[in-house]
Amino acid sequence: MIHKRIVIGVIAVAAVIAMFVYKNLPVDMQSDAALAHGVVAECAENGTADGQKDLCYEKAIPALMDKGISMERAYAITVIVQDLDPSYHYCHVLAHNISAKETAKDSSKWKDIIARAPAGICGNGALHGAFQERFRSVSLPDASVEEVTGMLRGACDLRPGWAPTLIEQSSCMHGMGHLLLFITEANVQRSLALCEVLANGPSRDFRETCREGIFMQIYQPLEPEDIGLVKKLAPEAKKNRVAFCGRFPEPIFATCIKESWPVLRDRIMTKEGLEAVCTPLTGMEGYDNCFRGATFVVMGMKEYDSKSMLALCSLLTRKNDRDICVARTAERFVETDWRNVPQALAVCAASPESAGPCWDQLTGYAENGMRADSPQTKALCGGMPEPWRAKCLGNTNTHL
Repeated sequence: MIHKRIVIGVIAVAAVIAMFVYKNLPVDMQSDAALAHGVVAECAENGTADGQKDLCYEKAIPALMDKGISMERAYAITVIVQDLDPSYHYCHVLAHNISAKETAKDSSKWKDIIARAPAGICGNGALHGAFQERFRSVSLPDASVEEVTGMLRGACDLRPGWAPTLIEQSSCMHGMGHLLLFITEANVQRSLALCEVLANGPSRDFRETCREGIFMQIYQPLEPEDIGLVKKLAPEAKKNRVAFCGRFPEPIFATCIKESWPVLRDRIMTKEGLEAVCTPLTGMEGYDNCFRGATFVVMGMKEYDSKSMLALCSLLTRKNDRDICVARTAERFVETDWRNVPQALAVCAASPESAGPCWDQLTGYAENGMRADSPQTKALCGGMPEPWRAKCLGNTNTHL
């Protein structure tokens, strides 16, 4: 018995020593799980103040890349952090930062970094970071359309080593809209003209998402240089969004109104505030697209609390708005992270009055945003009732 206790004691001491040695290994020699646990512990000390923990993750994980961690490992650690901290849903800004740090090593490889960006996590933020870093300090206000398109053309196209989904391509073009405002030194008209050339391809028209990037840059600047860029535009844009957006013809007016939701940030999570976002477009072709965007935003602001979000959806005046609200609540889960398929399915299943539009939305996402015959696509399509299951499987060339 004494001998057994001695052996157990030796093993315990050895485990403690091993753990001490392991934690003091160089960062690039530690496991992803160990590094993720370290990040979560570090950021937990920041408390639960509004946004502070997220800001900590957005700095701590990219900082590991300065200690030898690859971009791919940084994203793998992000996934583990989200598993450890289920409250950390939206890692879009973190993905920006990871890809931007990788691009900073050699900005000439920015298109390759876009191709290396992982799909299905962080709402495709990884694509935007490469754009952001490559053109952070570039301004070519007098450059010709030919010069600018020569730099950017093909960045979002299919090529060897990168086979993006339709949604990934669209997100890439959205990022391009952001950087066009930088390149033109906040010349909105020139930026819009460049979207016309760069985003209107022979097979797909991405001009809408490119324009969204331009106006999002005006209404949602994140970094100090973003704020400086739009400092002359922002006051007017926020003071009277209808007048500002009214400078532009349809459908650009509708895109501008859609991206102007931050003006109503203080009340957008109420029935009246949510309905007010798109009121200037009532009866217009762009209304539904605007409302899809507004509900997508509110779901994020509610920190993916689908119960609270569906309660808000049920209060909306128009049946069409209620349907859009439910459908986009479901889609927000899966577009943010493919691991959220069960939550997306649960939203549709819990919403009988809007079930048809909800299943339609998820079917469309599977077709345009996921990989054919992948485990995630099997889970999403396979979890639907008929006839959506058969349609989803057929449209995505997926087999259960």
